[in-house]
Amino acid sequence: MNPIIDDYKLLLVFKNMGTKLLLEVKNLMGKQPYNAVFKAGEITQQNEMFFAYLDYNFRIGIELFFNHTRMPKSALLATYYLSSEKGGAKEEIISYAFDLDYVVNDIYTLDNFAEHYLVEFHQNVKKSFSDSHTPFSIKLMNPK
Repeated sequence: MNPIIDDYKLLLVFKNMGTKLLLEVKNLMGKQPYNAVFKAGEITQQNEMFFAYLDYNFRIGIELFFNHTRMPKSALLATYYLSSEKGGAKEEIISYAFDLDYVVNDIYTLDNFAEHYLVEFHQNVKKSFSDSHTPFSIKLMNPK
């Protein structure tokens, strides 16, 4: 067995799964009622997507953390707030783990997680802004 090839194959599986997750979130953002508050961008070569929520900027991407003794059994789909006031600092808003059995956050599948992800994202954005005493300006977007 060649560990380089084995690791590469595993990375491809996680990349393919993560891309499917990103597509599910992007597709849901484009449907009513979500398209009134979300504006999704394209999925990049780095397997991430920049999007706007009520005109605030966020990044969602795939994260995989290696341990030198064993291969990871799961990866994360994580979303960060890209603050322009904090010198471009990013703050994690939400992350869901997904594993090689196509289970997302221990209870969802690839096909049914996106709405739960967006609802929890919304709740966490409110909490984040509240905890940091940051005003959340009302910047309503025009739906398509």
